[in-house]
Amino acid sequence: MTVLSLGLMLSLWDSALARRYALPLIAGLIVFRPFLVTLRNGQLGAFLLLALTITVVLWVRARWRIGGAAAALLALKPSLGLPLIVLLALWSLLRAKPGALLGLLLGGASLFVIGCEERAWVAHFVTIGETKLVFNFGFSATVWGLAHTVCSGEPKCSLLLGGLAALAALALVGGVFWRGRRRIGPAFATSVAVPVVLLITPYLWAYDQILLIPPLAVVVMDMAESGIGFLRAALIPLGISVLALGLLFLAGVFGSDVWSAAVPLAIPALVLWRIHLRRGEEHLLR
Repeated sequence: MTVLSLGLMLSLWDSALARRYALPLIAGLIVFRPFLVTLRNGQLGAFLLLALTITVVLWVRARWRIGGAAAALLALKPSLGLPLIVLLALWSLLRAKPGALLGLLLGGASLFVIGCEERAWVAHFVTIGETKLVFNFGFSATVWGLAHTVCSGEPKCSLLLGGLAALAALALVGGVFWRGRRRIGPAFATSVAVPVVLLITPYLWAYDQILLIPPLAVVVMDMAESGIGFLRAALIPLGISVLALGLLFLAGVFGSDVWSAAVPLAIPALVLWRIHLRRGEEHLLR
């Protein structure tokens, strides 16, 4: 599913260009910590990655309703999926794409109906989520984990600092979507939203960062399309993977993995850099 997702993302660019940069992207993927952890633990992340990629590809090809229905599958992991769906819905609203919103609603309603085979599934879902939140809040590679570390575990300070950071991140996404409502396409919009969601979610694990693969592909391929040197663009995936592994080493030294939040922090910086460089273009179709 991970390799298929990468292949689908590359299909959005010229085939010759995609073939040229496929190898460095695959090389970076092979040593990408979230990918390795997903292979080892067999988590849901690869499926969510595929659903996200299918959504992007369908929306780029103007298949709004079916793309929205695919995006609804992200709700299967609500701590990540629900805030991401909200941001994608916001982008769809600003871009006046009612088909995408209709697909999201129909997809979400279908999941709810299917789940009703187990009558108490909503209560079970909420209970499990609350339990995970209680035991894991403040120890993940998110703004909440960073705030917890900076505040030395003091609850009020952690909640205040983490809340302010989360609101600032959401405001950034909202600002980018509003200013780019006539020009930013699905791939770039998703590439801004995904890392921010990974930063503001109440808790996550290393394998959840596998959702950064589409934004990483967008950055590399946009650099390639702009005519930048091959080596400079090709080193980006490996550089992000080395960063993730280096932070894993630090986690072993300090006994905390919160600093791995630097990985999703680096990705939107790269995406916004690419959007800024192309600010004179009327449309970013992807």
